[in-house]
Amino acid sequence: MGWFIVSILIPLIAPIIGMLLLQRLPLPVNNNEKHLLGPIKDGQLCWASVAFCALAMYEIAVPGTEGPLVSGNAVHWLNGGFVLLLVTSAVIAAVGAAFPTTIETVRRNSWHKHYQALATSLALPFLSALAYSVVRYGVLK
Repeated sequence: MGWFIVSILIPLIAPIIGMLLLQRLPLPVNNNEKHLLGPIKDGQLCWASVAFCALAMYEIAVPGTEGPLVSGNAVHWLNGGFVLLLVTSAVIAAVGAAFPTTIETVRRNSWHKHYQALATSLALPFLSALAYSVVRYGVLK
């Protein structure tokens, strides 16, 4: 459980906790820049997905003292999937940073249309964290 908290949860929630703390300070910026969505609205959670994929590929490539964590046939498929997920996440994070969206109040049923990078960056880290956990705990051994 400690590995999961340190390796998965903290990288995902640290930006949000940081913004909650910074909102309380009298910084010389407007309120939109201190908004809770600020650090994640443009797909920046995808950087955590990139890290999870890189860590999973490392765990596959360098067997620990218990031997390989993945059976021989699954190694290539998993590495290919992690590379695809890593590249997709990096592109979304980079494009989101280059073309930021404005923070607006949107309807509940259409928020994902305005915050497309955010919606994607909620799914990709979850998927990569799940896949990394499967590799880490040797489920496919």
